[in-house]
Parts: sequence; C-alpha cells; structure tokens
Amino acid sequence: MKKQKKVVFLFVFIIIILLIYFIFFTNKVNVEREFINETTNYITEKLVFNSQRQDIYSLLFLPKLKSSGKNKFPVVIVLPGAQGTKESRSFYADIFSEIKYATLVLDQRGIGETNRQVNSIQQDFNEFAKGRKDKVIQFLMAQDVLNAVDALSKVKKLIIRRS
Repeated sequence: MKKQKKVVFLFVFIIIILLIYFIFFTNKVNVEREFINETTNYITEKLVFNSQRQDIYSLLFLPKLKSSGKNKFPVVIVLPGAQGTKESRSFYADIFSEIKYATLVLDQRGIGETNRQVNSIQQDFNEFAKGRKDKVIQFLMAQDVLNAVDALSKVKKLIIRRS
C-alpha cells in the first residue's frame, strides 16, 4: 500500500511540474527589435517574433514624444489583407500617430518578409477536415495576432489593453 502511495505521489508531482513548465515556458515570445527610421510624426522599428514555428515580421510605429508628453501609447494592430505588405499599409501610422496611438503592421503568413508557402483554400479545408488546425492558415494567422500582443507587451512605451 505504501508503494502505491509513493507511485501516485510521484505521478502527481510529475504532472504538476509539467503543468508549471507549459504555463510558464511554452508561450514565451522572443522579440527582435531594430530601429528603421524617424519622421516628424513617429519612429519606425522592425519587430520580429516567433509564432507557431515561424518568424513574423512587422513594423512598429511609435508616435514622437514632446518633452512634456506622455511616455506610453495605446497600440493598434493592422493586418493587411489582399496581399498587402506591412510597408504598403504604413499609411495607417500617419493616421494613428496624430491621435498618439502606436501602430503595429504585420506581414501575414506567406506575404512580404514573412514568406512561406501558403495553403490553398482546398488544402486548408482538407487539413481542417482532418482535425489538423495547426496546419490551417486562418488558425495560424489568428495565433500570430495573439503572439503579436505578447510581443508588444515586451516593448516599452506601449499600453496593452486586452479586450
């Protein structure tokens, strides 16, 4: 009986350790930050973060601070559609910087620097029908946005509001 209790205790202990590992260490997003340029309205940085085994490239536009201005900004995440790249949608930074919002524009999977083979709609449907959501591009892109929020939480000068 004592041997069974020890085995059960050991099993429960291992499960707790594995849960702690998955909670604290598997959803860590590494962020690379690179200064690109500065305009009269904002500073542009390239952010690269990993999402579902792929690097996602993005541009972060931070409004310029006045000496007495606030040092934190809300942020808007822009997802270019219809084959748009992060560079082609940078005009959103002009719009949002006027109201002191930072803007993050992503290159979606298969577009721009985030280049990779993108499944056709038929391939995505087949993967979905097989229950392999980790291969369906729409699910992956949704995860990319969630990981973008995690990446932004590592960038100073931003206010991240999850809603």
